[in-house]
Amino acid sequence: MEDEIIQQMKETGLYYENDKDAEEDKKLNNLAEVLTEEASQAIKIFKTLPDNAIVSLTGVVWLGKFYTSLADIMELYYVSDPIRVFQLIQVCSEEYASWFNKHVNKKGK
Repeated sequence: MEDEIIQQMKETGLYYENDKDAEEDKKLNNLAEVLTEEASQAIKIFKTLPDNAIVSLTGVVWLGKFYTSLADIMELYYVSDPIRVFQLIQVCSEEYASWFNKHVNKKGK
């Protein structure tokens, strides 16, 4: 039961493996406060969307985000320019993919 709870917390971004991960999340939240409204919304929505990742013998492969709930989340955040926010989410996704491939898969090697 505890493993299931931890897994759900990891999927929602509420669980941190270590203090460094928590600090990175705080920095990202602080950055969102000084950006434009669209950029701030994009970061918050990007963090909200569930990850699409698989675990293989060579490590974890991050495939992106599941976008099935994107319209609902944008409505909850009262996004006034959904096209611009979506474009910024794509930028977040590209940057995260680059970071993930450099840092996360190195840990297992």
